[in-house]
Amino acid sequence: MSGMRLPKSSGALVSMLDTVIGAGKVYYLAVPVTSGPRLWGLARKLNFADLDGIRYKFGCQFDEEVLKPNIVAAGLLSQGLRKRFKEAYIINPSVLVANDWSPEEYRSFWRYVIRDKVSRVYLAPGWQYSHGCVEECVEAMNCGISVYDAIVMKRIESEACRLVSLAIKEGLNQGFRIRFLELAREQFKECATAECV
Repeated sequence: MSGMRLPKSSGALVSMLDTVIGAGKVYYLAVPVTSGPRLWGLARKLNFADLDGIRYKFGCQFDEEVLKPNIVAAGLLSQGLRKRFKEAYIINPSVLVANDWSPEEYRSFWRYVIRDKVSRVYLAPGWQYSHGCVEECVEAMNCGISVYDAIVMKRIESEACRLVSLAIKEGLNQGFRIRFLELAREQFKECATAECV
């Protein structure tokens, strides 16, 4: 999660974001897009341990059972946050499509946005099963940005590592490749507010 390198084509997006938000309040909604509970469910269904490889090996099924439902859920959750926080800009990362970006480039871009533009991060249900959401939570905590559960609206920093630890246990029991979660747990341990089991 260190060594942040932004995609080459992200400069215009950053400028556009600055133009739109100015000095306004900006909240980020960390939502599973290409991963999360739906991906884990599909992996169980297919008996396929490589979570990152499912999208390539089972493309149509991945789109129908993971990507499309995740985008719909993200849109509904972001609408709810916009109604609740009328004074803030809500960033929903699921609407960004950059076909020439790798998953790593997406995650790098959103970590940059969180670090430099955002004052709060809201975590969608099942965030602890999502590569991007976990990285975004770690980034926010490392930057001292408040992190909230997007449903119950309470701060979650003290519970984040425990939830990731439980996801690790579940993933290992399923035989999934979850190195990203193990790396994140180590980074949570470095955050003063996180309690790991």
